[in-house]
Amino acid sequence: MAIMIECPGMVLEEKGKPGRHCRKRNPLGTKTCSNCGQSLKRGGGLVYWIEWREEGRKKRQRIGPSKKAAELRLGEIRKALVEERHINRDKGARMCLGELVLWYLSLPEVQAKKSYKRDQQLLAAISRHLGEKTLVKDISEGVMDGYATQRLCEDSPARKGEKIKPATVNKERMQLNTALNKAVSHRKLIINPLAGKMKKLNEDNIRERVLTEGEFEQLLEFLSSPLREMTLIAFYLGMRQREIIQLSWDQVDLNRNIIRISGENTKTGFKRRIPIHPIVRSMLNHLPRGLHTNRIFLSRGEPVQNFSGNYKRQWDKAVIMAGLGDFTFHDLRHCAINNLRLAGNDHFTIMTISGHRTNSVFKRYNVVTDEELQDVKWKSDTYQGGRIGGQQPRKIRETG
Repeated sequence: MAIMIECPGMVLEEKGKPGRHCRKRNPLGTKTCSNCGQSLKRGGGLVYWIEWREEGRKKRQRIGPSKKAAELRLGEIRKALVEERHINRDKGARMCLGELVLWYLSLPEVQAKKSYKRDQQLLAAISRHLGEKTLVKDISEGVMDGYATQRLCEDSPARKGEKIKPATVNKERMQLNTALNKAVSHRKLIINPLAGKMKKLNEDNIRERVLTEGEFEQLLEFLSSPLREMTLIAFYLGMRQREIIQLSWDQVDLNRNIIRISGENTKTGFKRRIPIHPIVRSMLNHLPRGLHTNRIFLSRGEPVQNFSGNYKRQWDKAVIMAGLGDFTFHDLRHCAINNLRLAGNDHFTIMTISGHRTNSVFKRYNVVTDEELQDVKWKSDTYQGGRIGGQQPRKIRETG
């Protein structure tokens, strides 16, 4: 442990180049800088640093122009090391979870996110369980493991009779980690107490439910406009729910049979081109146009805003009436991508249509059905060798 003095002198560069500050750290008591020869007498713009070793690593902290402050801080660290306490004086040591969440959700860049409402929900779950008055510095890996265990025992508000899924818990914990990282980047915190310490729970949440043409036709019978038309686009084109709701006529190029979605209107932020299925094209040709809006899907002449409320209730009722079991609107996207694969399209073309950026995500949407497995082709369906299974026939021993 030591107190160091930062040299305020200048080092002249060669060939007429402007000089630079020396900033050499010299041991306390040194009269002149070992680098530039500058006098290190008190009152000459000196800056004090302290140095110590913690867990085998050298650490430094800039204190300022006060030698007394450096001595006091070094004493604090010496005492903390003896008592095996946390040394860093984190500016956010007094920040509680509630303050962190309010600060994070007030950031303009966070409020501009398409997932802002979802971020609010995820952080609300964390605050409810851990407590808004919990200090950020006290949120550890063990605390988050306990949170996961407790959360997984809760009933899901969206699916009656089911528990909260591991995927939901993972999203909640990662959202807290995102808020902590943002606080570090804004210097609200010195360190993220969860950085690199949380392991994701095994999710096993790949959806494997796809509809046959007959099941899809049966579903359509219980849907009315505009949800019926929105369902057609999801099943044949694989567009996301929000993309369908916000679809406008200027995005539809019927001459080239292409729908063009700008990056502002996609989940990934990348623009997309989607070919129009003949059935969807016919549907679009018969849809009425709005008088004061360019949006395609209207309700009583006004653009559809979201999927909640009457549309969600209508969807749930239609799924039950059609006997489809656990089937969501997003599962229609799985159907579209799977059908494109079964039609023989290469995966580069399908990824262009679906907007997937990685193969790992793309694979989640391709479901090998039982019918496909039953139609698997074998290299050979007969065995050319001896008998398999059972007892082999005994050879009759010939006698003289």
